[in-house]
Amino acid sequence: MARTAGFTVVVLTVSLAAGIAAGVATAELVHPPARAPWAASHGSPNHQPPSGSVVVGLAVALLVFGAMRIGYVLLEGRRKPDKEYRTKYERGLTRRQYLGRLGALELAMAALCVAGLWWRHVYG
Repeated sequence: MARTAGFTVVVLTVSLAAGIAAGVATAELVHPPARAPWAASHGSPNHQPPSGSVVVGLAVALLVFGAMRIGYVLLEGRRKPDKEYRTKYERGLTRRQYLGRLGALELAMAALCVAGLWWRHVYG
């Protein structure tokens, strides 16, 4: 029980740190075009649209969380090869099925990360 709790704290800390770092890097390194279409339609130069940096930070945090979960399941599979996994809506998943679900979530988070980068580039 203590080992699982310690692992959970490490996973959450690393995920949060990666998300914050990605959000800050995106905010500083991805520059919008000189004349963003959003700014022209809203008139005020001081008013900023919602930034894609938050989306990128969240997506990266969830990517890291998912990757660490996949690593844990792979490690655990060596010790308990017949273990069954469950999600919120499904029970009795094999390791292969559960890793498939996690992989699908990883792909969705990667797509969300790309969308956040595009949003940051286009709208600032």
